[in-house]
Amino acid sequence: MHKLSSNTAIPRSASYGRNFEETLRLCREVTRAFRGSEETLRCIQRVEECLKRVVAERN
Repeated sequence: MHKLSSNTAIPRSASYGRNFEETLRLCREVTRAFRGSEETLRCIQRVEECLKRVVAERN
């Protein structure tokens, strides 16, 4: 299984329109409804944190 670090870089060229905002919203929904392993939940939460940083940098 591939591990994500908390400082995973996301290329700026991937930021188009509202895609990150929508992905962040969906990530939050998944986190709230998730009923799986703690390890998987931590991965989802790290993705959510990365998305929050990207959205904050764009604004």
